[in-house]
Amino acid sequence: MNPPAGPRRTSIRHTSYTQEPMKHIHDTNAVLPHDRSRELHLIHEALARAQMDQQIREAEIQRRAYHVRMARKMRRRAEVASMRARRALAIAVM
Repeated sequence: MNPPAGPRRTSIRHTSYTQEPMKHIHDTNAVLPHDRSRELHLIHEALARAQMDQQIREAEIQRRAYHVRMARKMRRRAEVASMRARRALAIAVM
C-alpha cells in the first residue's frame, strides 16, 4: 500500500556561510615540514654569532693586556731615565 499523500519532506539541510573555511596547505598558520630546516639554519646563525662575540671579547682582552704590558715597559724606561738623570745631577753637583 502507498503512504498517504502529504507534504513531502526533504533531507536537504540549509547551512549558513558563517562557518570557517577549511584550512589549506598554503595557510600561513599551518606548520609546514620545511620550518625545521629554517630553525636549524637559525641555530647555525646563532652559533656563529656567539662564536664571533667570543672572539671579539678575547681580542679585547688581548688588546688590554698589550696596553698594560706597554705601560709597564714605558714606566720602567721612565724610572731608568730618572735614575740616570739623578746620577748625572749628583755627579755634576760634586
